[in-house]
Amino acid sequence: MVSVVVMAGYQSSEIEDYKRQLKYYHEKYTEKGYKALKEFKVRENGRLVKRPLIEFILRKVDDIFDVRDVVVVGDKARLEEKLGDQLTGSKKKYRLIDQNEPLTEELIQAFRLDPKRVAYNSICGNTIKGYAATEAYERGEHALFLAADSPKTQKNTIDEFITTASDLAVKENAALIYPLVSMRELPKWRKCFHRKYLFLVNDTSFKFDNSFTTWITKREGFRISSMVYANPLRINMNIINDLYSMRKMVSSEVRKRIRRLLEKTGHMDLWQKYLVEKKLTISETEKTVGALLECAVKALPIRDMGSTYDYDGTASEEDAITKILQEE
Repeated sequence: MVSVVVMAGYQSSEIEDYKRQLKYYHEKYTEKGYKALKEFKVRENGRLVKRPLIEFILRKVDDIFDVRDVVVVGDKARLEEKLGDQLTGSKKKYRLIDQNEPLTEELIQAFRLDPKRVAYNSICGNTIKGYAATEAYERGEHALFLAADSPKTQKNTIDEFITTASDLAVKENAALIYPLVSMRELPKWRKCFHRKYLFLVNDTSFKFDNSFTTWITKREGFRISSMVYANPLRINMNIINDLYSMRKMVSSEVRKRIRRLLEKTGHMDLWQKYLVEKKLTISETEKTVGALLECAVKALPIRDMGSTYDYDGTASEEDAITKILQEE
């Protein structure tokens, strides 16, 4: 059985940083409300009904047998107002944690945090508060972390990921396992979501028969999924906010941050192998990320293209998600 943490928080400074990065994608941030409760129309029983974004993922989690308890981190008052009846009638044990709750001294000590680097309402702060409210924390176990804004993540994908990731956590002693979706698995909606790919040589044991690789470098395009299986007690959480701020690699500002981090930590060979030699492998990436997080890290290639598409607050994404939800 596994605990699940659904990340539905936000921080104004992170949004402002993201808005600056979007100009490199020729996109504009248009969301004015609380993203997790943004309503989308979906076709049910032949008619269109409105559902808040977070409800899509909660419904799937609710139907997974192996899920023991669920913690949602975000704007507690607004989540209770919108989802109260649904959570009360759920098959699972739910708990809401407010993103503005401070980090207690107990948590600062337990996760070896530097308060100057980890704000209470940052992605790292919310991750820790969410995990600390789970039964997994009480047992010192891994938990499954899911983004609230990825409505096309499939139930069977979550189920399979829990099984495979929990096995990897034991066999490889991995503190963090994250899924990679091959670009060959993404053709249906690729034109709707103008997303960039991370090109790596797949040297793992998880390969696809129909995977596409470049002829010379043998690299394959991947997107990071919206799920993570991790035990934050075994991870250097102080660097999580830094890594999270570097996820939009097209931005020249982000590339500078990555370069500075790699220079500071002595991992510039990764930069050389990725951008110049074009030979960076998944296992080399695992080792570098693991060195930064001070734990064993494993990447898990998966097939679910829907799990890589999330709503980041742009008009084009709103249109694309509306379209694919109504296709069902």
